[in-house]
Amino acid sequence: MDMKKNQRKTRVLRLLLLAALAFAVTAPVRAQVVTGYRDGLLTRAEIVDAQLFLNWRFLRPLPTPLDAVVADINGRALTQSEFKAYPQPNDVTMIGLLVDVSSSARAEELAANNALLIALMSQLKPHHRVAVMKYGADLTVVTPRTGSSAELIEVVLDFDPQDEKANRDETVIKAINAISGVPANRRALFVLTDGYSDFPARADDVVAAANRYGVAVVFVVANAAGVRTADPAPVVDMALRTGGDVIGSTGFDVFLNNPFAYIDSGAAVTFPLAGAFQLPWENASGIKLRMIYGNQALEMTVPAALPAASTDQLMRAGAPIALAVAVLAGIAFAGVRFVRRRRGGEAKPEAPAAAAAVSPPPAARRILATLEDVESGTSHPVNAPLVRIGRNQDNDIVLSDPSVGRFHAVLQQVGDRAFSIVDQSSANGTLVNNKRIDTATLAEGDLITLGSKTLRFHKVSKSGTVAGRTRA
Repeated sequence: MDMKKNQRKTRVLRLLLLAALAFAVTAPVRAQVVTGYRDGLLTRAEIVDAQLFLNWRFLRPLPTPLDAVVADINGRALTQSEFKAYPQPNDVTMIGLLVDVSSSARAEELAANNALLIALMSQLKPHHRVAVMKYGADLTVVTPRTGSSAELIEVVLDFDPQDEKANRDETVIKAINAISGVPANRRALFVLTDGYSDFPARADDVVAAANRYGVAVVFVVANAAGVRTADPAPVVDMALRTGGDVIGSTGFDVFLNNPFAYIDSGAAVTFPLAGAFQLPWENASGIKLRMIYGNQALEMTVPAALPAASTDQLMRAGAPIALAVAVLAGIAFAGVRFVRRRRGGEAKPEAPAAAAAVSPPPAARRILATLEDVESGTSHPVNAPLVRIGRNQDNDIVLSDPSVGRFHAVLQQVGDRAFSIVDQSSANGTLVNNKRIDTATLAEGDLITLGSKTLRFHKVSKSGTVAGRTRA
């Protein structure tokens, strides 16, 4: 009788759980672009077709090298599937070169900018596409009849100062629109000018146009001869807000040595979202991204409407689901008592054993696995579905060894009893049984090598047995 009674209760609780899940609406992952900036690191994240794409480039060198790129959903780590340095074989960078030819008094300055323009063209790479333009009161796109670079250089040498007003921001917007018509992975507009404009500044309009098409605007004012007095504030504002720069006399030689270094820097990484989910008790906090360098990190949150967790995923979530079942059971029990009271009958109290059947587990966190240091014999407990391993003190398992990366790897639970190890783009890599991996599913006794440290993976059974011995 007791067995049948418990089976009925189990069926009732399962039905209550499924009824609660019916209120959770399964929604497709939606796309939204999020950008970030810190210490010269410029990022752009976007969700497309159930994948999170993260692209980044540099505006200047970071204070320390980039150590790791990690992403998680409420602590559940996402696995990187692809890491590609820019540019890849089929990537295209669209370069716009725009010269200010306004004011007939700027002949010497314009001659220097014409020479600079030719120097920039000489450093174009095979993945670059270029559009040469000039402006005074309006924009002119220079198109050689034959399309040859030699003819283009001849046309540039004929750029003469025009007795026209400088309509800087209007023509910059037109130039942005001109180079945005060409399919490209990245776009940049280099404006060779003294920064002067005869018209009111339209910085917000320039920034809006540039950000709409992903164009970095770089103002090169190194050759300004002081013929006209320009307000530098709008130029600096437009450059910084579009991910560009202002190149003056300071740092000009470095720029000239490799003018397209930063627009062609960085990389891209992809995080598949298939199987990602949201638990009913979690806040819709989105996907957290962290780009870690030294003791610093650029952090971003990408909003995403994730599907509700399936019953199987909920069952694998551990203690919180037991608590949810207990709460639902309590509500149901209270409802039954209320109905019986209304009918004039009082339900008899349950036996203590029956109440214990729906009680939540103890608060102590159960050890799921261990990582044993092969050299010292130290055992590191794994008591969470996601554990970060590295040299930095913010990790869950700290390995104080210089060969170990600051945030070297992530150990995460996959399914009910399986675990996988994920390398976090560490300098020395992660090895499983002496084979370098990006991600690998672990088996009992597998050897994980992080730098010069080797850890042996041990599973822990539900009864508490660790690698053939009973845990105390």
